Amino acid sequence: MKHLKLLVTIIFSVCIVLFYACNNPSGSQKSDNNQNSKSEDTPAGNASFSVNLDGALITGNVVDEMQLRNTAFLDPDNTVEFTLVSSKDGSDQNPEYSIKIMCPAKTGSSIHVGNIEFDKATMPAIYLDHLKGDYMSYEVAGVGADNSVTDTATVTIVSLSKTRITGTFSANISNEGKKAILTNGKFDIPFSTGTLHP
Repeated sequence: MKHLKLLVTIIFSVCIVLFYACNNPSGSQKSDNNQNSKSEDTPAGNASFSVNLDGALITGNVVDEMQLRNTAFLDPDNTVEFTLVSSKDGSDQNPEYSIKIMCPAKTGSSIHVGNIEFDKATMPAIYLDHLKGDYMSYEVAGVGADNSVTDTATVTIVSLSKTRITGTFSANISNEGKKAILTNGKFDIPFSTGTLHP
């Protein structure tokens, strides 16, 4: 009986090793294989964006495995939606900033001014979330208490194909009187080929 238990344990161990070897034919460790194939899994190539937030440069270039960060989505209502995340590498699961942009899916510029009722078919929306520190969220707000309009968002799509979108953006956005200014924003990102949608 003792030898039977040992034989079953050995056979079970061999089966596990064979299963692993058949599912990973290169013989490399799975985590190394994922690192090396990340660019192959990335839809239509790499992503990049940069923007000045209150004068400080923010950049991002990582497309996550689920293809939700730094990739674009074409919505059924002919708008484009994407979230730019400031993460330098795939191991950073807690990036500092998230900039969500929605705009009409066509080349050219679209502008949203705070005193005009939002229309997603013709105007862009830009949302900035601080993911660390004060966790503030900013967006284009309406008319201020003094009847002034200072919040605006501008998105210009320079090129739009089935696989990529490039363009520029800027915004003066706020949250309860606190301002955030985004200038010289640029993006060059792929469309997601994943099954999830934000």
